Amino acid sequence: MEDMLQWGLNHLQTTRHNHMTQEVMIGFIKEEAVPLQATKSASKAQSTQNRVGLNTHHFDFMFRRSDLIANDIQIQRGLRIWDESNTYEIAFQGKLLWYYNDPAQLDVVIQTVKVDSTDYVVPNVPYPHNNQLPNTEA
Repeated sequence: MEDMLQWGLNHLQTTRHNHMTQEVMIGFIKEEAVPLQATKSASKAQSTQNRVGLNTHHFDFMFRRSDLIANDIQIQRGLRIWDESNTYEIAFQGKLLWYYNDPAQLDVVIQTVKVDSTDYVVPNVPYPHNNQLPNTEA
């Protein structure tokens, strides 16, 4: 029975990895970050403390534990993940927010918060009043 459970976990991990992952960079500084495959999801939560409403938005990245070990990635404060246009940092709420996703501890989920985004960066160019683009040549 244990072999069947292990086979099922391996099959699900391989299927997820083949069909639902994207390449991200992970490390403490972008210049030394390593590319790894990760599955990304997001979660929102609302709570109230002293009659003040709090909204939290976490982004979860699921990595193969073996990939993290092979690349000597230490899960600690300051760890960052970069995707196409965003930067995320491991969340910390009294403890680091990461956990194993399965009983065999094949996958690690790291909860992050978005700390930087270039999704909506607009260049600082004055709006053209005559519907022509400004001349940017020097």
